[in-house]
Amino acid sequence: MSVARSILAIRTALHAGRLTPHAVIESALVAISQHNPSCNALVHVASESHLLSEAAEAAERYRSGTPRALEGIPVAVKDNFVTSDMPTTCASAVLEGYSSPFDATAVRSLREAGAIVVGKANMDEFGMGSFNTNSVHGAAVQPGSEGRVAGGSSGGSAVAVKTGMALAAIGSDTGGSVRLPAAYCGIVGLKPSYGSISRFGLVPYANSLDTVGVLANNVADAALLHDILAHPDPNDMTCLPAPPSTKRNLRRPLTIGVPAEYNQVQLDPAVRDTWSRALTAFEAAGADVVPVQLPSTVPALAAYYVLAPAEAASNLAKYDGVRYGRARDMFGDEVIRRVLVGTFALSAGAHESYYVHAQRLRRQVVDEFQAAFAHVDAMVCPAALTAQAPTLDEVKHPRSGGSEYVTDVFTVPASLAGLPAVVVPAWDGVGLQVLGKWGDAAMVLDVAERLERMVVLGDDGGVDGEGWAEF
Repeated sequence: MSVARSILAIRTALHAGRLTPHAVIESALVAISQHNPSCNALVHVASESHLLSEAAEAAERYRSGTPRALEGIPVAVKDNFVTSDMPTTCASAVLEGYSSPFDATAVRSLREAGAIVVGKANMDEFGMGSFNTNSVHGAAVQPGSEGRVAGGSSGGSAVAVKTGMALAAIGSDTGGSVRLPAAYCGIVGLKPSYGSISRFGLVPYANSLDTVGVLANNVADAALLHDILAHPDPNDMTCLPAPPSTKRNLRRPLTIGVPAEYNQVQLDPAVRDTWSRALTAFEAAGADVVPVQLPSTVPALAAYYVLAPAEAASNLAKYDGVRYGRARDMFGDEVIRRVLVGTFALSAGAHESYYVHAQRLRRQVVDEFQAAFAHVDAMVCPAALTAQAPTLDEVKHPRSGGSEYVTDVFTVPASLAGLPAVVVPAWDGVGLQVLGKWGDAAMVLDVAERLERMVVLGDDGGVDGEGWAEF
């Protein structure tokens, strides 16, 4: 955890007067000028005068002793959240130049908490992709000469946080679109329980799966943003009337589940070694580590790629050049591919064989998680098959067909079940995933924070088994 990139540390410095909002925004602007030309993380950047004006307003609040929770903190917003002061294109030519008359609820919540939105983040077109290469603005890539992709579809948000363009960002997670970029970029990515954060103003990909997620440099910052964003919203009928509690309350003895189906043949040995090291560390810290069975893990991927495209085909029908969008523009290849798949799955001749069957499999995934969580408090597993993201060239010229879709195999099950999940960078930068029961963000965040501490302090976190009590 970098103190220089910690919202909580920066907020403390701002309160003490050791740092000014102007300096914080200037630092973000420097990072944008240094990294954005090569990384392509932000596709729309707020004007410098506007950002410095908001920093001046934040400074006045600190002087008057009335700062809000995120006062003066620079954040990035994925380009599928509507904003009233910047275009919203969903990385698609179809929506080029579109400006919304209002802010999405999540954006409004951030602004009401004092956050300063520095820009809109790159993404796969309409959220469809695992590498952030399906964008009309071009691919988002990580800094460095290797040209590794950021992961998708919230790749721009992840790179913005990784490079210091923003101290946190929001993205959308439909089948892993927050968690996969977090794993590849070495930051924290939180997908809360479905329904805990309002989707109002989030341009939909698949309504029953889309979840507002958070990307940050550490678990505490992710938890802070989650607490700010998770509240009822009458504009979203799927938003919970009361948010799940994030009060720290670990039960002991803690039991960590290990899904055997995630130990796949294709798993990178470096990922497997890091996963094993984490489980050993949890045992050393006093937790019980037990195997759990999730037999529908692999079939779940196929179900997802029927259900999500089916919902996308319905959602994107409005972009006909009359109601929305520009008639002379076309969707990108990946969007067209998924719309065609979804349309076929919903057709009269295929509906029962594909769509209905996929819904039954989704129910099976939910049941398997419920059965497993009757015996464990949380699960710890890999977030991606590989320790590193592929290069842009490897994505453009894959060794095998369909490799992009297989990338989501560890993230899709939690999405189908609507469960909270958070990715934490572990040893050697390998991203590990913590899964929890629906609505139990507290447990997921606590276990993730514990893992984070173990990585920073050593295998046992510097405490014995009684250390769980400190949370």
